[in-house]
Amino acid sequence: MFTKKTRKRRIITYIFLQVFGVIYASIIFLLKLLRRIDFISETIETEDCQRKEVQRKKGRYMRRKIVFSLLSICVMILVFIAGTKILTGKSMLSMPASANKQEKTASQSSSAHSFEKHLADFVVYQKGTLLSDFDTFAEAASYAKKYKESYIQFGPTGVPIWENKVLPAEADLIDAPLISQLPELPRGCEVTSLAMLLQFANIDVGKMELADEVKKDSTSYYEKDGVIYFGNPYDGFVGDMYTFTNPGLGVYHGPIKDLAKRYLPDQVIDMTGSDFQDVLHSLSRGTPVWVISTSRFSRLPDSLFETWQTPTGPVTITYKEHSVLLTGYDEKYVYFNDPLANKKNRKMPIHSFQEAWEQMGKQAITLAEKQKS
Repeated sequence: MFTKKTRKRRIITYIFLQVFGVIYASIIFLLKLLRRIDFISETIETEDCQRKEVQRKKGRYMRRKIVFSLLSICVMILVFIAGTKILTGKSMLSMPASANKQEKTASQSSSAHSFEKHLADFVVYQKGTLLSDFDTFAEAASYAKKYKESYIQFGPTGVPIWENKVLPAEADLIDAPLISQLPELPRGCEVTSLAMLLQFANIDVGKMELADEVKKDSTSYYEKDGVIYFGNPYDGFVGDMYTFTNPGLGVYHGPIKDLAKRYLPDQVIDMTGSDFQDVLHSLSRGTPVWVISTSRFSRLPDSLFETWQTPTGPVTITYKEHSVLLTGYDEKYVYFNDPLANKKNRKMPIHSFQEAWEQMGKQAITLAEKQKS
């Protein structure tokens, strides 16, 4: 895009060319008018014996008039094209060729179903044919399930991340690092679980670095007329992560996803809002999943929830929120690394865990494979 100064200079140049064209056309018109007057005067003074000479001059005049008119048209066209190029930075004549080239490139890329930069992050295919693309994984998965033999390709890596097929009854346990959130981060389960996920992908980063880097919501806690005013975990970490002495809660998937993308910008997949079966699909392909559940790993009664007023609107929370890293599943249990209990591959009944996960908003983050060379 042009700067204001450059655009102003181009507009002035464009106006100058247009004015020049008008002046040029006016001069040509006056010259033809004067020549026409001379011709009429000459015709009046010419005697009958000179009619043949007059006819010859008239023919010559008409030929010159045609030439002058063609030159005028050519000059005006050139001025218009030059002015357009100066004003927009693009040639009018090159636009159709460029458009055709883009259409041809898009067609070729679609046939090879390679990633297109203009497509969204999640692209749905069926037997190699592009069906549609979506901004979120949840939308893409919901759409893809309508078609047999469909799969989802993750745009930034260009590799499939989900297939519409029967889920295996169990998945081998994933050997992800175990990191304890204690004693430094009594409220830091979310960043500690993220540290386990990133270290699984060979990223050398610790929980304390992530605790410092994660986005914060600095809204202070206070109560008025029985209403609690505090931060929003969807916007950033709420309260004090380092001690229970001060008010605090935690953080949800959005800021965690943004933090993860600093380290793996082309591999982070936010699965929030999708079905639990889709989360298990990620485990079946050998990739752990960061999730938010409840501290009981089962559905909580409504009495353990309360609503806060935040700068971005009301939010319903529970202090019984907890984040873990899923590492596997079978027909009865789901397995996870628990940063609070400091247990690797801890297991809980899969059905009750699913209910807790759904109650907390179906929040999940995983990773795609690295881009294939």
